Amino acid sequence: MGDARPPGLWLGEGLGLSQGDVDLDGRTVRVRRTLLHDRTFGPSKSVRGERQISLPDRLIELLRSHGALVAEERLAATEWVETDPLFPTRRGTYPLVRNVQRRFRRLSDRLDLPAGTSPHTLRHTWASTLTSG
Repeated sequence: MGDARPPGLWLGEGLGLSQGDVDLDGRTVRVRRTLLHDRTFGPSKSVRGERQISLPDRLIELLRSHGALVAEERLAATEWVETDPLFPTRRGTYPLVRNVQRRFRRLSDRLDLPAGTSPHTLRHTWASTLTSG
């Protein structure tokens, strides 16, 4: 029987990714942990949570562009903490989950998305879109 998990990542899984979890040439990302609200790491939600995901072409392009932007920010930063997050703050640290959620809500409001739209609901909407064929 196939994996019942929808494609994609939970917010904490995405924020917990390090540069080393992504293999753009191999077209995969390895999910192995989740970023918790206090910037510590915990295990994925289930045994099936630890997984390798194939990356589509468009996402590989976006991740390459993102990597170039992070490199520019690192050079321009007056203070940079040498950690390895895929999605660092402007100081190079792993972000606080609540700050990402707050920024997402502001963006969601600005885009006039339905009330209650969250990364979680978008994940499920995308999964439903993929399975509806």
